[in-house]
Amino acid sequence: MTLRRVGYCCAIVLTVVAVLPADTFDQQKSLRDQLVGAWVLTAHETTFQDGGKRHQFGANPKGMMIFDATGNYTQILVRPDLPKYRSNDRTQGTPEEQAATLRGSVANFGTWSVDEAAKTLTYHILGSTSRTKPALT
Repeated sequence: MTLRRVGYCCAIVLTVVAVLPADTFDQQKSLRDQLVGAWVLTAHETTFQDGGKRHQFGANPKGMMIFDATGNYTQILVRPDLPKYRSNDRTQGTPEEQAATLRGSVANFGTWSVDEAAKTLTYHILGSTSRTKPALT
């Protein structure tokens, strides 16, 4: 291999290294660090203890969950077909409109933790539009 060819190879390697993300050569991030950020819902399925499943928010649910680095989270899930209020004021909705909204949406916030060994995420709900459990894993 000529000196010129060695120089070209070194230049290519240096160029590739320069354009790679800074954390490419770092150790893999922890599960907790990988979860920090905003997540857009693509599916939501509830599995019950008897094995039954339900899509509470429909086939194409809408929603977002945000995990911050200090251990706080917020989440909102909605059915895409929620009715619009005829009055254009959610506090003046008909009983049917309000019931549909309650059945088809949930929002909550709180803290979160990760068990790295078990690869589980636990929400510690501090407030919710439908508070049924203090923590969900």
